[in-house]
Amino acid sequence: MLKKILLLIVVIVVIVFGIIIFNSQDKDQNQADLKVVTNIYPAYDLVSQIAKEEVQITLVNNQGVDPHDFEPTGKQIAEIEDADIFIYFDEISGWVDDVLPKLKQKDIRLVNLTDSVDLLEIGEENETEHKEEGVDEKGEKHHKSFDPHVWMDPQNMQALAKVVAIELSLLDSTNSRLYETNSQIYIQNLDLLDTSLAKNLEQCLVNKIVTSHDAFDYLGNRYNFEIFPISGIDPSEEPSPQKIIELSKIVEDARINVILFETQVSDDFAKTIANETNSSVEVLYSMESPTTSQLEEFGDYVGFMKENEKSLTVALQCNK
Repeated sequence: MLKKILLLIVVIVVIVFGIIIFNSQDKDQNQADLKVVTNIYPAYDLVSQIAKEEVQITLVNNQGVDPHDFEPTGKQIAEIEDADIFIYFDEISGWVDDVLPKLKQKDIRLVNLTDSVDLLEIGEENETEHKEEGVDEKGEKHHKSFDPHVWMDPQNMQALAKVVAIELSLLDSTNSRLYETNSQIYIQNLDLLDTSLAKNLEQCLVNKIVTSHDAFDYLGNRYNFEIFPISGIDPSEEPSPQKIIELSKIVEDARINVILFETQVSDDFAKTIANETNSSVEVLYSMESPTTSQLEEFGDYVGFMKENEKSLTVALQCNK
């Protein structure tokens, strides 16, 4: 009887220790997950599509808040400094330059996606300056006066998907095959999107659009239409009365009948031009900071771009 009791005790002890060891290993595995931080939604979507559930991913910019004006809280900065890798688009979030020195000190891997694609210059008035590239005091290459909205071109996103897969694999070789497979699937989806946009925006009666801010040049450059923004790169810039007059004339001369605006910025000036030119308004998404409801409706980058395709088909009067 005593032997049976002792045997039972031994079995119970073994089971308890087994559970403890299993939980400990499971906890260690969770702690081993890569911590990835991104600054805006397009970077977040890239990582999400490629890593799926294999990383802990954080989007710093609050949903629906213009990234040009957003400032992270102390808690959010702590999350950034606790990351293994920071994947970001340059010149969109002002706070990024403030945290980079500390992240370098902590040996956090930094991936500036903007450096991985060809950049468009901003305007033509400072063409010489825009073409220059400089080297800072640390010997690092930097660009001057470029348009940072590189994700608006699906072909750029294809190139960036490869970059993200490589960067994640460097820190997590165990899942490198998964990252490569997921990136190829995502690239195929982006290629289908690109093909659809090229086909549906090829034969249009209009080749100009007016937008609420200067975020769509990569889109226009890829599919051959001109962009006339109401505000500059920073959507908080207010246009002068003279610019409103000039844009209204462009609308009338080009026979534009739709003015495009973004939901995260004021649509007052877009509606003013629309009223003065008897035009309607449609939404065009830059995806810098979509709201929760928009994410629920459109799902991901490809979903937003398909919605943009609908708006552009109307604005450019295509396939008529």
